[in-house]
Amino acid sequence: MVAEIAAESPRPVTYADRTRPLHGTDAAFVGEQTLNYDDLATAAAQLRDRDELTYESEIPYRGEPRSSAVVTGLVAAGTVGASVVLYSDEEV
Repeated sequence: MVAEIAAESPRPVTYADRTRPLHGTDAAFVGEQTLNYDDLATAAAQLRDRDELTYESEIPYRGEPRSSAVVTGLVAAGTVGASVVLYSDEEV
């Protein structure tokens, strides 16, 4: 994957590039892992179903932003419109 990115043209991103629909097999960088969007959607759906998340849920934002668990939790929260609660260092 890194080689593919390095081989990309240095040209600026065009309007067409920004509006191209994402495909399930496109790369999704989740923390330090590389998944595809289908895998990320599956992991978020499993978390959403396991924790019975709804639009009334509050998801604590804890951990490293590069953690795949944090990213998956944010995606799962976003799929149902749940609130993400941010804590200051003193509150954690």
